[in-house]
Amino acid sequence: MATKKILLNGPEIDVANAFFGGGAGGMARNMAQYLGAYESDEFEQVPCFHSVRKEKAGPLSFVKRLVTDTAAVVRGAPSADGVHIVAQYRTAIYREFAIMLVCLAWRRPVLYEIKAGAFIQWLGSCRSWERWMALFILRHARVVLCEGRVYVRFLQDELGIESHYAPNFVLGQEIPGDIQPKLMREQVRVLFVGYCYEGKGVFELVEGCELAAQQGVAVELTLAGHEDEDFTRFLDEKISQGLSLTVKRMGRMNHADVLELFKANDVFC
Repeated sequence: MATKKILLNGPEIDVANAFFGGGAGGMARNMAQYLGAYESDEFEQVPCFHSVRKEKAGPLSFVKRLVTDTAAVVRGAPSADGVHIVAQYRTAIYREFAIMLVCLAWRRPVLYEIKAGAFIQWLGSCRSWERWMALFILRHARVVLCEGRVYVRFLQDELGIESHYAPNFVLGQEIPGDIQPKLMREQVRVLFVGYCYEGKGVFELVEGCELAAQQGVAVELTLAGHEDEDFTRFLDEKISQGLSLTVKRMGRMNHADVLELFKANDVFC
């Protein structure tokens, strides 16, 4: 049987210089990681990287990205047996919709993969035409993968769309050879890595840690990631009122420093 070619459509992130927690897309959305981490005798992955949104990008820049990213798929589609789209939705839904139309025109099946984030919240609050485009993509994809089980249930129960659970992965070379003892300090050290905004559950995390601290558990909470304005106001107000726990706010960090944080903490969120 001939080897199938799968076109990977997603961002290529410069891991050495990437900052995590605030729009970088995280390791799981990095298509270069897929190329390095997965091997199969049945299919070959072909890179078709798209650009990552830059801060303060204007409308003209967005249109340029939309055109160039779609053109990349057009060039790769004729030789591909399928196209793997890593969903970023939000403003990326316009590009993803265009790519889906290209794939339909070339009769190439699409695997649409939803990563953990705020897809359900976004779908419930986005513009009507953005919701229509998202549903069009989901209903025309040959396979839908979801990083969170909650998405699988939501798509089935609310939209009648079948999908499959595909959990996030950790690169083997980043798993430490030895793990230091956990929960052996006076404080329970809790680590959150990600964009600090409502859709990530970080508000609830602060409230939960505060409740545990009020009940006598010594808690140190470390937050690694860019803070949304609403979260910054929320946490500033909490701190001004007096928190029962220690909070460390690290902001956006590079990948190597985040890995070091994992070594120093007990519980990961």
